[in-house]
Amino acid sequence: MSQRPPTSILVLARPEAHLRRLNAMLGAVLGVSHVGWVVLTVLLVDLLLWDGRLVIEDQATAEFVAELAAEPAARPGRPLTNVGLLPTVVNARGTWAAGPVRWAYTHLRWTHTTGSYLVGLLTAATLLGLFRLALLFAQRRTIAAAAASTASRLQREVFLRDFADGAGAIDPSGGERMATLLREAIPSVERGRAARLELFPREPIRVGALVLAAAVVNAWLGATFVLIAALAWVVGSIALREAVQRAGRYVAAHALAVERLSGLAEKTRLIKGYAADEYFRRIYEERLRVAEQVDRRRRDFESWFGPAWGAAGLAAAMALVGLASQNVLANRLGVSGAAGVFTAFVGVAWSGVEFFLLRRALVDSEAAARLIDRHLASGRESAPVDGSEFLPTLRTAVEFVDVTCGPNDGPQLLRGFSARFDSGRRTALLSVQPEEARAVVDLLNRFSDPVEGAVLFDGRDVRRVTLESLRAQVCLVLKDELLFPDTVAHNIGCGDPGFSRERIVDAAKEAHAHQFTERLPGGYDCIVGDHLRPLLIGERYRIGLARAILRDPPVVIIEEPDEPLDKESAELIDDTLRRFLQRRTAFLVPTRWATLKIAQHVLILDRGRIVAAGPHNVLFAESPIYRYLLSTRLPDLPRTL
Repeated sequence: MSQRPPTSILVLARPEAHLRRLNAMLGAVLGVSHVGWVVLTVLLVDLLLWDGRLVIEDQATAEFVAELAAEPAARPGRPLTNVGLLPTVVNARGTWAAGPVRWAYTHLRWTHTTGSYLVGLLTAATLLGLFRLALLFAQRRTIAAAAASTASRLQREVFLRDFADGAGAIDPSGGERMATLLREAIPSVERGRAARLELFPREPIRVGALVLAAAVVNAWLGATFVLIAALAWVVGSIALREAVQRAGRYVAAHALAVERLSGLAEKTRLIKGYAADEYFRRIYEERLRVAEQVDRRRRDFESWFGPAWGAAGLAAAMALVGLASQNVLANRLGVSGAAGVFTAFVGVAWSGVEFFLLRRALVDSEAAARLIDRHLASGRESAPVDGSEFLPTLRTAVEFVDVTCGPNDGPQLLRGFSARFDSGRRTALLSVQPEEARAVVDLLNRFSDPVEGAVLFDGRDVRRVTLESLRAQVCLVLKDELLFPDTVAHNIGCGDPGFSRERIVDAAKEAHAHQFTERLPGGYDCIVGDHLRPLLIGERYRIGLARAILRDPPVVIIEEPDEPLDKESAELIDDTLRRFLQRRTAFLVPTRWATLKIAQHVLILDRGRIVAAGPHNVLFAESPIYRYLLSTRLPDLPRTL
């Protein structure tokens, strides 16, 4: 037996109170109203059974009919024709149905003749069917709204968990895990929530009402009609085949919207490095609204599936009733009761099919809920300790003192790492394992925190300073997170209204990004990023450089992209770096020789420790591992140095 989903997920996935109440009301009415089919089937079969004729067999029956019709008593043996409901009233004497059918005959004049009575039954069946279809459509719309709202809340909680106020270190696997949750787990919970709302309370109420109705008529009759569920399933499947193909197009559109939404999870380092949380929230909220609108349209269309399937099942059931009715007249013993039980069992079987089809969604939903709950319950990014201070501008050096760090579930990337980086010096970081060089730069602005040791800015532990003052000093140009899905101007300024358009353009000019930006449709107001308007890697990288230049930071981290740059972009980027990095404390993670030679000092790491350090000419002469890294990592390395 599966455990209950985590409490936090139950709260987040719970629909709004008014949607819950509306769904419960619609489900209860739908469940109870199914008994109407049993009643109408019994009455219709009974009418067909007696053909609107009544034979007076004894004096007691004659007197009962006379009292009921307020007419002189008919003689025994005399048949009465065209009497509508009257045979049912007479035959129901002494049973539980005597009171209701007598009341109907007494108060509803259209039940007095066979023709009007038949028309009335068919009209009542039509109205009941339309009423139930309207209720079912309304319930599906309610479920669609509740499920879309649930998914939206879960997406917001999962995505914004890593952007809490005062957040610090970044989970290295958080982006990938978040993308998996957005693409797979949350849609699974959404489907499970929709299935749960569809099944409860409607199906338990319907089954209970139908079982009670069948037991009242005859609990042992009608078992031979159980195959109705299988027939209804086949008919429903055929009827919906074309609709499912059309729904696939809505699903594809929703998948694209979710893909664009989950792609934002890969921008974590870019957001954190530029303290652009609020700006990015606005982008995310806009995309969230688009995804929710697409999802609502998809589910609105899917809300027709159930009613169409129900209509197909109803058609199959009525066809069987019609076929069975041909044999009813030949065997009048308990046929109407058998028909009632048959109809009740049709409803029960239908409920079983509904549960079987939705059971997988419920199971998958619980498993997905546990994944989401573990993500939300896991430790949020570490916040600065109490008493955090403002970090003044770097003056002397950045120091790493006996630093050990690494992911919780993986090998340590740095082991007892100690190094001093003087202010104003450009240092290149090379490592046998690329993750080790990235671990060093991630410690600088607290994308991660050391397990042991400390990172010091002018002797101050970065864990004891405010994140805002730390990240205002440390700007970074990343190799793989270069663009927000927004305009070029907002990409450079991170949506900060404090940066004027003039300053943004000046930064773009210094990064050699102005010329190609002017050629874009709308210039600086052109939306780029993701699949909106793809740019070349060199163009994206120059926008990233302009973003850092705009802030004029004392400390710069430059991660070069792994993708090869075209010749023009490489030359322009080299010119930008030579000018921008003058008199700045720079940490370079190069993939080109042109960038490496800008560095004044090179640090080589292997297995979490420094294995060589010094200027290029010394390392080239003395370090085999340095020569190995040059020959294998830098494709533009000259043949002669």
